[in-house]
Amino acid sequence: AVVDPINYIGYAAPSALFFQFGKTDGYPTEESAKVYAQKASNPKIVKFYDAGHALNDEARRDRAEWLQKQIRLGELNWKQRGV
Repeated sequence: AVVDPINYIGYAAPSALFFQFGKTDGYPTEESAKVYAQKASNPKIVKFYDAGHALNDEARRDRAEWLQKQIRLGELNWKQRGV
């Protein structure tokens, strides 16, 4: 319990956070994922996908676009990358 991330996620600011959860993932459950994300500091984005733990193509695109903005990369070409 001493090293449980829920005790520290509220102190991540000013770092931006992007939480991605699969609705059919058994761990964490959707309910526990919502509690964890709620305790996180801002700025944050929280998205749930119709997927399991491995998530899906939509989640991968969202993650790549979010990272692109965070580290100021140029335009991503999804057709070239086969996503």
